[in-house]
Amino acid sequence: MILKTRGLTKSFSGNIVLKGIDFELERNEVHGLVGENGAGKSTFMKVLVGIYNKDSGEIIVNGEKWNNANPKLSKEKGLSMALQEGSLLPNLRVYENIFLGFEDKFSRFGFLDKKQMEKKAENLLNEIGFKVPVNTFVRDLDSMSRQIVEIAKCISVKIVSNSYPILLFDEPTTALDKHSIQLLIENLTHLKKEASIIFTSHHLSEVLEVSDRVTIFRDGESKGTFVKGELSLEKIFKLMTGRSYSKEYYKRHKQKPYSERVVMQVIGLTKEGAYKNVSFDLHEGEVLGLAGLIGSGKEQLGQSIVGLIKPDNGRITCSFNNATKVGFIPPDRFKEGLIPMQSVRFNISLPSLKKVKSTILPFLISGKKETELASKWVEALRIKTPSLKTFCRYLSGGNQQKVIIAKWLEYSPKILVMMRPTEGLDVGVKEDVYDLIREIAQKGISVLLISDDLPELIEMSHTLLIMRDGEVVKKLDAPKDNKPTENDIIKYMV
Repeated sequence: MILKTRGLTKSFSGNIVLKGIDFELERNEVHGLVGENGAGKSTFMKVLVGIYNKDSGEIIVNGEKWNNANPKLSKEKGLSMALQEGSLLPNLRVYENIFLGFEDKFSRFGFLDKKQMEKKAENLLNEIGFKVPVNTFVRDLDSMSRQIVEIAKCISVKIVSNSYPILLFDEPTTALDKHSIQLLIENLTHLKKEASIIFTSHHLSEVLEVSDRVTIFRDGESKGTFVKGELSLEKIFKLMTGRSYSKEYYKRHKQKPYSERVVMQVIGLTKEGAYKNVSFDLHEGEVLGLAGLIGSGKEQLGQSIVGLIKPDNGRITCSFNNATKVGFIPPDRFKEGLIPMQSVRFNISLPSLKKVKSTILPFLISGKKETELASKWVEALRIKTPSLKTFCRYLSGGNQQKVIIAKWLEYSPKILVMMRPTEGLDVGVKEDVYDLIREIAQKGISVLLISDDLPELIEMSHTLLIMRDGEVVKKLDAPKDNKPTENDIIKYMV
């Protein structure tokens, strides 16, 4: 047994997040960890590596009691974690991030041997099958490359520590494409020959493929550890959520026909290097899915619709005058969708400040109105938060996503652009989001859904636009009783 916890507890502001966790990790094992958003998975791993201090309980590493450490000391002792939200510094180069804090390992006669750092970083990336220029600043990388560097930084413990490696991967596949995910899973199989690994993912198929055993968390408690052969998708879902798995996961029966009324026309939209000559109509209550490989231009097109990227040519016309009636669920909820160091109440009410103005002093915000507004959505969307005053940075990823959705639903947009809205969410929260999309469309709100998840796009959309090399190459209808297949889409994507 390389790592063991007994009765591990952790709370934030009186909210108990871990409730007496018992856990064991064997040598040369990949141990899957699954649970809903807010179940305590990320907190558990952050306690292990010293990002958070435990409240009580024991952590035993290689037979030795492990007291509240810190991430650098943990890494020196062999424990390393790839964080879901990332830990990279954008103003440093790739190789500098990979070995951050361990520069002394590359010191010669009092001078830093940068060439050796670069070579070791390049070798490490090659070893796990990825190519990222090690001299590039992290700020210039796309989200997938940043995720790869985060993974390499975790694995660098093999180089900077003399201890047996224990690798903790928190949602490492979130920003990766299918090829990179499969490559990472293959690498984990090789890595376990020289390390022990704790692996979390909301894609249960990934967990079952790569893990030797799986532990299931629900509401801060362990619901048991199982050899993967003992588990089915239905059993995992039941243990994670406390409810049965629904065959109507995507709520296809709730897909209603959209109106013939066009709310937005995109005509000949072009942005050099991103997309060209894109035209389409978006109808009232329509869910329009945008499919394409990474680099197809679909994300830049979505950013242009919401005004983040200015097109070079073409035009967008709307049936309504107020252009601010376009809401945006961004792909990076933590950095782009929230103000993390502000409360749940503040974030939900932010786009709707006119609704929470004080009656007596209109230039002030009414705390009572703001609380009533936020409470309505916390209850409606089942947002798990200790209080309305809790900073959003302390919520799980799924609950952060619900806060973003809540703030835009309260704002009552005419069009909602949703970019990878379920990325990094567990199956239970995904089901909630799909239900919300159906309800949004039924209320006449038009949705532009941009995702890398083909089953999600197929099931949730009325219409699909397929992009390749910056152009829309095919339009497909997706009625609820005659959905296209993944192969129908892929043949136009590649």
